[in-house]
Amino acid sequence: METTSKRPPATHDCRLVRLHLCTSQAKRGQLMCPRCWFLVPQALRRRINELWAASGRNVLRLSPEYFDAVREAEMAVQVRLDRDLIRPDNPMTTSMLVTVLSLVGTRVPSREAIAGWSDPAKAIAYDWAIREHLRASDNDDVEGKPRPAFLGAR
Repeated sequence: METTSKRPPATHDCRLVRLHLCTSQAKRGQLMCPRCWFLVPQALRRRINELWAASGRNVLRLSPEYFDAVREAEMAVQVRLDRDLIRPDNPMTTSMLVTVLSLVGTRVPSREAIAGWSDPAKAIAYDWAIREHLRASDNDDVEGKPRPAFLGAR
């Protein structure tokens, strides 16, 4: 990760701006505010920059791989900034995610699909499923979160 003296505050609530929606950002080649960009893993930043350069810096020629990388960056920032994210006590495994997702009566993706998810996607799926399970068990103090889009329909 690149080092910088300006770390984002814990309460930073930047709405990530996709490049194709913000022409002023696109002209500068920036994907999101500098404070959030700092939180994206360096390898992913490099990949996004490569895909941006490959498009000839033309917003209309961006590839689907670019938008996949952008979604991955957004999830990485979300996981880094979410102080309330429920995390497992042990390292996350595919079996653990299958079990947690099946607790909430959702259509569980295949083990192969889950194994292919990034760490931020796994953390978001785990957090959502645990919250749904706890809320169904008379825990009124647990706040729910929207179902992650990558889980698909129930």
